[in-house]
Amino acid sequence: MRPIRFVRVLRTTSSERFVLQRDGEDFAAVDLHFLADGKVAATLVILTTNELAEGEIASLIDEIDETLLPDHNYETGDLVITVVRGELAGTFASESE
Repeated sequence: MRPIRFVRVLRTTSSERFVLQRDGEDFAAVDLHFLADGKVAATLVILTTNELAEGEIASLIDEIDETLLPDHNYETGDLVITVVRGELAGTFASESE
């Protein structure tokens, strides 16, 4: 798999969002939610414009785990990752007057 760049686009006291890029192109996003019990719940959205094989998804999860969450591990149950394939429909926000 080509090198991945993790770009943090949002951070709160209990969560973070990263856009994942390869060759300067966005191909996925991951939201990390740090729970009160010390576990992490994550949602990985893989853009449909980038086809990833099942093996590549597993490798991507490993890289997210190792790079962003070195103190957590999905194999021990303190990290749960939901994977979604989808397309970007847009970014929506209320208009200020």
